[in-house]
Amino acid sequence: MSKIICICSQIDEDTLRQAIQAGADTLEAIQEETTANTGCLGCTRRILALIEDETNKAK
Repeated sequence: MSKIICICSQIDEDTLRQAIQAGADTLEAIQEETTANTGCLGCTRRILALIEDETNKAK
């Protein structure tokens, strides 16, 4: 298991990256697919950075 990004939902970085690679490329899509960022919202910036990183890799 990789580093936990969303403490509230216990979602790790690998899970988020996989969701982004599968098409969840917005914060709302990540919330629907993984339940990350649906609690305290403290992980918003980290998730947005992962989305940016993964979408830049795909280009």
